[in-house]
Amino acid sequence: MTSVVRSPRPYDDADFVPLMVTARLDGPIILTQHAPALDALLAYAVAQEVGLPPLEVQGDEAPTVEVPLARSQCGRYHQASFGIARAERSELSHFNRKFPIEVAQAIGDAKVNRVDVSSGRNKSFRLPQERIHLEADRVTWFAIGDIPEVRALLSWVTRLGRKRSQGAGRVAEWRVVEVESWGLGFPVVTPEGRALRPLPLEDDRVSPENPRARMVLSFPYFQLFREEEVYAPAMGLR
Repeated sequence: MTSVVRSPRPYDDADFVPLMVTARLDGPIILTQHAPALDALLAYAVAQEVGLPPLEVQGDEAPTVEVPLARSQCGRYHQASFGIARAERSELSHFNRKFPIEVAQAIGDAKVNRVDVSSGRNKSFRLPQERIHLEADRVTWFAIGDIPEVRALLSWVTRLGRKRSQGAGRVAEWRVVEVESWGLGFPVVTPEGRALRPLPLEDDRVSPENPRARMVLSFPYFQLFREEEVYAPAMGLR
């Protein structure tokens, strides 16, 4: 049976309230299509707190990580939006990897006189990457959860997005506050019926005109074998 791991600090579902989370960034961020999902960030923080190894090395017995957010009525996902942000400007840079031929020559066997750098693990490349400067340097999420616990867990999250080791996506400040719900769809469907996270197609709160896509419904989102057709959040930044 798969075990369930949650934060060691106690929290009670009765204390869940509508909340807004804001990350103020100290510079640009590198993203693919969507700003990060709040539930995934909190799951990462729980794993860091309890010392779990990465999920990809835990095999079939990886525990289920529970986060201090309300679950949907169907129980398949947490009541939390993906990040909401607006791009102000962007700059293009390049990510380079060059095979160290000189090092290979110095330590390699004399019989080896050729290294293929055009394919395989030794392939050299130069790839473009877009660094995005967000409006007011902010990403916002809406959720229903326990404010003190969400605030404590987010202290583990110091960077967002991709290429974090290269200095992108550094978080200067987290802010978690209670807000007023906008109605039945809060926090995952806007009043206009737009999905703010992947949602099941049977969710009648979502407008039929909302785009559909094959996505993972809940974290861990990198497990692409779990993809299904869902109502998709807006592509890119708002």
